[in-house]
Amino acid sequence: SASSSGGHFDEFCQAMMNRLGQARSALEMAAILGMLFDTTDLAALCGADRTSAACERGLTTGLLVARTDQQLSFFHPRLREHLLTSTPLAVVEQQARQAARLMAQQQRHAEAARLWQLGKSEDEARDAWRAAAQHAMEADDYSSACDSWDQLSQLDDPNTVEGVNARIALARCLIARDGYGSAHAHSIALQAHQTASSIQAMDADTAFGALALAYLGSSSQGHLQGVEYAQKMLDSATTPAQQYTAYWALGNTMFWLADFVSARGWLERNIKLGLELTLQQRMSYFPSDLAVFARAEMGWLLWFVGEPEGSKQMVEEAATFAAGSSTKQDLCIASCFAGFVAWCDGDQTALPAHAEAAAATAVREGFGFWSCVADLLRALAYANSARPIDLPELIRSSEGLLQGYAAARGTAHWLVAGSLVASGQQEVAVRLIEDTLAALAESEHRQCSMDLWRLKSLALAQLGRTALADTAFATAVLQARALGAHGWLARWVPPMAT
Repeated sequence: SASSSGGHFDEFCQAMMNRLGQARSALEMAAILGMLFDTTDLAALCGADRTSAACERGLTTGLLVARTDQQLSFFHPRLREHLLTSTPLAVVEQQARQAARLMAQQQRHAEAARLWQLGKSEDEARDAWRAAAQHAMEADDYSSACDSWDQLSQLDDPNTVEGVNARIALARCLIARDGYGSAHAHSIALQAHQTASSIQAMDADTAFGALALAYLGSSSQGHLQGVEYAQKMLDSATTPAQQYTAYWALGNTMFWLADFVSARGWLERNIKLGLELTLQQRMSYFPSDLAVFARAEMGWLLWFVGEPEGSKQMVEEAATFAAGSSTKQDLCIASCFAGFVAWCDGDQTALPAHAEAAAATAVREGFGFWSCVADLLRALAYANSARPIDLPELIRSSEGLLQGYAAARGTAHWLVAGSLVASGQQEVAVRLIEDTLAALAESEHRQCSMDLWRLKSLALAQLGRTALADTAFATAVLQARALGAHGWLARWVPPMAT
């Protein structure tokens, strides 16, 4: 039976412990260090001679297995667990605190934090998790930063100022890693905002920060929620940095909703005010420098409305600000938006260059969301240069993008459709475009609607459905005129027809 087999295993573990002799105390410390441990750490805690003898004994008895010259691991998790549980709790806690001090001295903050927690030293654990998170963010290691902020948020009471701040920091990291529409990030930011609004001791700046982060995921919860959240931000903004962020939020949402006139007004106000702010102020409520995002977005907007020189200037300025940013994420943002403009403009030299630059940074820095965007741009470049594309990989990238930002369905499917049409997969393209257009009224990302109709027209023409193709293109032209997309009209409609 399961219980008897468990009992036999416990007996086996105990028999092995009995064979350790004087090596046991050093191996108890090894168990505290982890399933896998470094012999140099153990030597620093127990002395070189004790460590050497204990490790030799552990290897001889089969308790330990060599992984590298300096790293050993316990043969089985249950063996390590038995060693820990059979050691007096007071001893485990004391040894854990001793090991935590060593890790702290070596600035191995995350390891120190786990050991402080094992040693029941919660204040020290909080400080260590905070240091680990900040160190990871400085290195643009958002995966580790997310883990550290998550651990800290679990230690802090969510109904305190400290708890709210930890959740805001966690939400910022989740957004940078997983995308603006991350459901997890939105849930945490919304909870932080609601709590901050109810805590009398909470300053208004922190409450605004939580609201700004909740805004980022709002459009993935409902296509008009972005407008509501952005307006709330503007209504509650009292400082230049808060107004700056609210202007961008309104401009950003209006751009995706294809209200180019309104979007331009808000983005211009954002860009103008940003000239008076420092980098730190521009990043007060956002995971990256809004000077980059606003200019990158404005560059695309100006292409749509037919101002190519202004578009080019904004794209170049976005790249310049990204190069001076404190986060590599801005390089991804600038390159991806430059790629969008290049694709719209038919620049088959710039498109692959921007796509490759974005992909390289995203993969190197662990930005999963931007990696998906870059992969879709790269597929476009391949398809339009007669290179084969991997359809399953294309779909995975699209799904990955939407997992991090569900509101971007219109943009994601526009990119996929472009690749499908260019690679000759017209039937698949038509089905995808029709599904996307049918849902567009309930989606925030509508700025590419006229180009989806154009791609549908191309696909239908290739399939020999001429009348339907003509109707689709006529619809594209009507939409472009209604939106004031003079740049799109100049690209695709002969002068006499506009």
